[in-house]
Amino acid sequence: KNSQILEPSSGEGVFLSALHDSGFRNVSGVELDPKLAQHENFQVHNCSFVSWAPESKFDAVIGNPPYIRWKNLEQDQKDEIMQSPYWGGLFNSLSDYLMVFIVNAIEHLREGGELQRLVGLGDVEGGAATVVEALLNVVGPAGAVVMSAYPVRLPLPVTEEERRLG
Repeated sequence: KNSQILEPSSGEGVFLSALHDSGFRNVSGVELDPKLAQHENFQVHNCSFVSWAPESKFDAVIGNPPYIRWKNLEQDQKDEIMQSPYWGGLFNSLSDYLMVFIVNAIEHLREGGELQRLVGLGDVEGGAATVVEALLNVVGPAGAVVMSAYPVRLPLPVTEEERRLG
């Protein structure tokens, strides 16, 4: 009940409300829409999750990330993604917004934290499925988390050499 839990793209706060109602008090969200970022029982940061830089890591990241293909993103969203250190590595113009959210969610986890409520590879369209598979194949014993049934090594590799050495 004391876990630090984050819901990116929290929308109306369905997961946050359910957690709060179950006794969790250290829950927070990130929501771009200012109308949806207003809640009484928990803090919601009104900003983009893509470039959000929290002061601390979380025990769990939960939620239902947006599924927007690259071609349907607004130009400012594309520009923001291209500023990521993972641009040209883990994701590119064949990726969708889901990939960006998965990577950012993992980056916001403490060692041993959990990423919950993600889609299966069959739900990922286009080139992003290959990127998700590559991401999930980065397996190591230290700081493993569970993403569906896949362990993921933290921190995520940024350079081509780090990815190759896995």
